[in-house]
Amino acid sequence: MQLLPYHRFSPDGQYLVTGNGAGPDTAKVWEVISGRLLFRIFRGNQFGFDPPAFSKDSRYISTLTEDKEELKLVECRSGRLARVIHDTVITPEGRIATLGIQQYVFAPDNKSVLTIGITRCIRAWDIQTGNLVHELDPLRATAFE
Repeated sequence: MQLLPYHRFSPDGQYLVTGNGAGPDTAKVWEVISGRLLFRIFRGNQFGFDPPAFSKDSRYISTLTEDKEELKLVECRSGRLARVIHDTVITPEGRIATLGIQQYVFAPDNKSVLTIGITRCIRAWDIQTGNLVHELDPLRATAFE
């Protein structure tokens, strides 16, 4: 897998995230107007093909861990970890199983983030609480539901 450099502006243009796509400390968040480095996102793993993304209101920057078990939401102003989302289920045996997050996207209303895991189930998570608010299983849905 080739890891490529990336750079992304926040939707409001106030922040810029940069990285080289390799190493444990690759993401840096900058204030655009001053050029000042605000903080680094320490992940302890590589970004691979999942560079950080900004929420639509530029309040959060998200990062998906390499093992795809956690989606972390970091506040852009402070660099503080605001929320960690785990896509998990309880097995019939009563154990917690991690499904892994394959893709994610912030909702346009800035209230939730959608994830899709290896089961192809789409889940909506409340950004403020980290709670699951809705689930759609496309394998069980019909066109007339």
